[in-house]
Amino acid sequence: MKTNDVTRYRVTSEKGIPMDIERYVEELSEEAGIMTDDTASTSSGPASLRGKAVELWRAGERFFLVADEADAAEVVEKNVGTRGEVWTEAEVELVARITDQAMRDEIERWKRSTSGRVRQVMP
Repeated sequence: MKTNDVTRYRVTSEKGIPMDIERYVEELSEEAGIMTDDTASTSSGPASLRGKAVELWRAGERFFLVADEADAAEVVEKNVGTRGEVWTEAEVELVARITDQAMRDEIERWKRSTSGRVRQVMP
């Protein structure tokens, strides 16, 4: 992935209404021809995000959507974005399961401020 492989989108909400980022990403994926069916593997097929970074904006904050940890590391290594700005497909899928928008926003703030990763930890 080269720095100039980043696709840029500006995401804004209308009248202060929080944007449904999951729906927006699905629409972008469909437009780009990326498989979004729940039964499909996120990294399979020629149309996956592998090797690409999609730059998105939400509430004035930039973030990147990538296929996996290898692509996330490459974005950080090339100083395109911090790990807190980079979301893998697995991270998005995990956070999308949370129905409480305030909790999702808190996870996003935490990820950005710590330059962290979102993982599911099983007890």
